[in-house]
Amino acid sequence: MAGEQGTKSDELGIWIRFWDLAIAFVLLIAAFLMVRLDAIPQLRSLAADQTYFNGKPLLLDTYRRGYSFEMVRDQLRALGGQGRDYYAHTFMPMHDLALSLFLLTFMVLFVLYATQADKHYAIGMPSWVRKVLLIPPVVQFLLDIGENFMLRSVIESFPWISVKVVDQASQLTQAKWFLIFINAMIMLGLGSYTVYQWLSRPAQKA
Repeated sequence: MAGEQGTKSDELGIWIRFWDLAIAFVLLIAAFLMVRLDAIPQLRSLAADQTYFNGKPLLLDTYRRGYSFEMVRDQLRALGGQGRDYYAHTFMPMHDLALSLFLLTFMVLFVLYATQADKHYAIGMPSWVRKVLLIPPVVQFLLDIGENFMLRSVIESFPWISVKVVDQASQLTQAKWFLIFINAMIMLGLGSYTVYQWLSRPAQKA
């Protein structure tokens, strides 16, 4: 499929090939596995009170409904000094940022790939609509960056935690998860249409 289109460009000046999308997806999965199989176990092993996290999320940014001052205080206390240091200075700036970047890249490529007019299975959309569809992934990424900045500030100030900063971080976390839902719906809609067009093409030829 990549060879069929070559270096062709569309109205936005870029042509996304299938293999561009596939490579982005592989990198995204690799980053996700690195976080799940290496970074999170490492963080858990450094926690001062590991039993505290039995049945509880290890990462504050996984609380879809946000978190309170008391929740953050107890969570950071249970992580201990080494756990907090790893969370703030290794996990968030390296592992979480890499995952966020690869997720942003994949979502942007996916939107562009599924809406390129010259593809028989693409959804026909004006260029301005395609640009608008790129806004939610970018906003999600920016919210994730802002959330990490606020959480890092909270962790570094422990035990003198600011209630205001915790509230701001919690609001960013909730907003991020709302955008994740919006982006998931966009991906699902575009993906479903693309698969439908793929499957219906042989029938149309027949």
